[in-house]
Amino acid sequence: MLRELKRNETITTDNFGGFCPIWTKQEGKVFVADTMEEMFNFIPVDKRILDVSALISLLGTSAINGDRTIMKGVSRMPWHSVLNHNGEVTRNPSIPHGREKLSQEKIADTFIQLLKEELKEKIGEKQKLYLLLTGGYDSRIVAGILKEMQKAQSFEVVAVTWGMENSRDVDYARRISEWLEWEWIHVDYNIELLKDNFEKSVIWGGGEVSGWHLHAMDWFKRLENDCLVVAASFGDSIGRCEFGAKHLSSIRDLRILNSFHLFQASIYRDLVPNVYKDRSLAWSSEADKNSWVRLELDKQENYMRRMLCHNMDIINQYAQVHQAFTSDKLISFIWSLDLSVRNDDMYKNVLKKLDQRLYSLAWARTGVAFDGKEDSQKHLTKDYHQIFKWTQYDLRELMEENIFSGVLQKLNIFDDKSINSLWDKVKGNQQMSTKELENIFLLATISKTIEHYNISSPFEKENKTTIQNGVSNFLNKLDSIIYKLKN
Repeated sequence: MLRELKRNETITTDNFGGFCPIWTKQEGKVFVADTMEEMFNFIPVDKRILDVSALISLLGTSAINGDRTIMKGVSRMPWHSVLNHNGEVTRNPSIPHGREKLSQEKIADTFIQLLKEELKEKIGEKQKLYLLLTGGYDSRIVAGILKEMQKAQSFEVVAVTWGMENSRDVDYARRISEWLEWEWIHVDYNIELLKDNFEKSVIWGGGEVSGWHLHAMDWFKRLENDCLVVAASFGDSIGRCEFGAKHLSSIRDLRILNSFHLFQASIYRDLVPNVYKDRSLAWSSEADKNSWVRLELDKQENYMRRMLCHNMDIINQYAQVHQAFTSDKLISFIWSLDLSVRNDDMYKNVLKKLDQRLYSLAWARTGVAFDGKEDSQKHLTKDYHQIFKWTQYDLRELMEENIFSGVLQKLNIFDDKSINSLWDKVKGNQQMSTKELENIFLLATISKTIEHYNISSPFEKENKTTIQNGVSNFLNKLDSIIYKLKN
């Protein structure tokens, strides 16, 4: 709900993992909202100006760094901060890091106890909760702890899994639910769902997330009142210090590139310093400027907060959502440890202590368990979706229609030749990287969002001819027709 902050009123965000409201200052008054849709519709049309720095960040890193949105003057609150009625944001210091080296046995025992305390506090008197369960390690750890808690506390658990029927994620989640004697709900993931998510990423998401990451979250609109949804999205990054399947120790501080040269060189050169400054806000209040500490804060605040948490806000519309592994006590403990002891060994010990079946069940990513046992069901797929195929082939017309509608070209920020070059790979059915395909999806999303909310570009040239864009659009549509006839 959008509302105005009253005099002397403040809003404080969680230290870690929680929802971050959207805010703006208009005519001396501060307004906050839960969704981009509420806020963008509230901004007067003549003030809806594109924040190009945010787009450079989004297309370069897959998430908007710092507090920007794609509309100037509209911001996301950071974690561990306070917003007052004057529009001033105060960032409190983040939870500190340390260098303690404990035994894996001690780490596992403390980790389990702190996660139990966290979940007990969140469940409270609730009689029912829904667990987002996958074939990964993080959600099965939460499952194991919830089963232990049910011995002393009365509440019902329903496991929900989205994905294709023949995927490891779906099959392993089904097995876990059967072992733990919980109701299990499977939500199919298909091309129609991805189409719906494209529209949702525009209207609800404000163009700053890809529909790739919205999955089946809208399913939760059917939930009854007063229930809790528990997710485990932070498990790998906290429990194993892993981001994007890489341990933090192997990640290097990456540059923010002009992804596939999509932006005009002069635009990128002039605005990329803003993106670096936005990125550095993640560690600006941190006393320890050690490189790996800065990297962890960067990954958590600029990726997990701005991409993953924003996506999960869909469920927040329908029910209370809690991200496990995010209590102050648990984060303080894990971040007090030296990087060298934050690894897979902790998860091995945790799962052994919770339930040997969970330890011996294969991991969805590899099909191999911690004890080395391979899954005998070789027909199961690693991926629970076909997003890459759906984007490049099934949604080709939708992507083309939006990328070449003339909206992006009119902004006068993109390099048309680079966009055409990227699209040529789609037309030619060439092998494409995940980043290339995601940027195709994002370009279409950005175009549709700008059109939907009537956002203007600060670099737009009113007298710029559209003849070339029209010809290019016609040729691309002709190619699409020929492709359909051939296939």
